[in-house]
Formats: sequence, structure tokens, C-alpha cells
Amino acid sequence: PLAAYLSLDRLSAIVANQVPAQWEESRGRTALTQYKVQKRFLPERESEALLRPLVAPLLSQSGDHRPYHLYVVDDGELNAFALPGGYIVVHSGLILKAAKADQLQGVLAHEIAHVTERHGLRTVIRGVGIYVLAQALIGDASGLLASVASAAPLLVNQKYSRDFEREADRKGVELLYSAKIAPEGLAAFFATIRDQQRRQLEQIGTAGEAARTVDAYLGSHPDSDERIATLRTRIQQLPARAWRNDSQAFSALRRRVQDFVSKPMENRQ
Repeated sequence: PLAAYLSLDRLSAIVANQVPAQWEESRGRTALTQYKVQKRFLPERESEALLRPLVAPLLSQSGDHRPYHLYVVDDGELNAFALPGGYIVVHSGLILKAAKADQLQGVLAHEIAHVTERHGLRTVIRGVGIYVLAQALIGDASGLLASVASAAPLLVNQKYSRDFEREADRKGVELLYSAKIAPEGLAAFFATIRDQQRRQLEQIGTAGEAARTVDAYLGSHPDSDERIATLRTRIQQLPARAWRNDSQAFSALRRRVQDFVSKPMENRQ
């Protein structure tokens, strides 16, 4: 049992290959539909038109040919998330906090890596139990599909394992470099998030209480300082090259999102 548990990440990758891509996409679509009920989204045609120029260079290098669906939600948290099948939702707060295009693109590369590595599906698979995994491994995926289907509402708020987060960081840097987007943007934006969290925690209570809250907040995520240092070490080892400049597309996105969040009566989607 211990050996099986320790290899759950590897097993989840094997079992995930038995889940049809079309079925996986339908789970992501269902989760998004449920999430959108209580949220206000920028009209899809606009989010698609504004985000696509920033995402296209990454997708062209990802080797993933599935259609991606891009959304902007009115939410001040510095967050973005990916759902199985290629659904990526970016919070307005993250877009408005990013200082440069490469910071937003760094986050998008990280989220694309979650999709290409099927981390959402594999996280659900990790939780279904050894018996269901064993059944799937011998060719009976019915229990697995039922478990994944019932977990659709949880996909939006699920937490990835430390290993999955580290893999998304690593793959994200590789994707950024291949797309000629400065990968330092990802590390810089993680530092921005870390610093904002610390400022918020300092307002909660004493340093000791804040430290405990940080541990609770980060949950399964790698330590922020360690994560940023690891990213920067990896980036420094990359050969020098000229980087893209997508500042014009980024500025257009920021202007529209700023206008969107300042007018709360715009239609929900």
C-alpha cells in the first residue's frame, strides 16, 4: 500500500491516458458552467480576442492541439486557474496587478502546463482510491469515470500537489523560453503575490500568527521563497536570447478589464 501511495503521481498519469480527451473536456466545461452561475465574466468574444494574442505564442510551442478557451472573471484576487480540456480563467485582479505582459504570460504558461500535464484530472484520479485505480489499470474504467464525473464541481477549487505545482513551474519556464517570452516574468509575479500575501498577513496579527496563517494558506504549494529561488536558478541557466514584446496587446487587455470592473452593471455571462 505504501509503495502504491508513493507512486500515485505516476499511476495517475498512466490511468489518465485511459480517459478520452473529449470526455475530459466535457468535465472541464461542466465545471466552468457551474462556476459561471455566480460570477460576472467579460463577454467571451472579448476575452478571447484580448487574451489570444498573449496566449498564442505559448500554445504554438506547447505541442497541444486541442482548442483552448480563455475567460476573464471579475474577481480582485491575484489568481488564475485551468480546468481539464483547455479552459483557462484569469481573474481581473491578476491582470490589473501584473506590471508587464511577460508577468501575465508567465502565469498563463504555468496554467497551460497544468492542462497539458492533465494535473486537474490526475488530482481527481489520485483521490479515487487504490481499488478504482487497480480496476482502471486492468481495463475497467467505469468506476474511474464515475468518480471523475462526480468530482466536476470540485475542479475549480482543487489544490494541486507540490510535485504538480513544481512540474507546472518547470514546464511553464520551458514553454516561455520556447515562445521567446522572458521567463523572469513568472518569477517576478510570484514574488508580487508573495509580497502582497505577507502584507495582508501582517494586518491580521502578530508575526507568529501570520506565519501560521501563511502555512495554512499555502497548503500543498511549495514554499514561496523556495519556489521563486528555484525558478530564478533555472532561468539563469538558460542561454541568452531576444524576447518578444507583447506590451501593446497587454495594454489593450488591461484597459478593457479596468473599464469592465469599473462598470459592475455590465451583463453577466
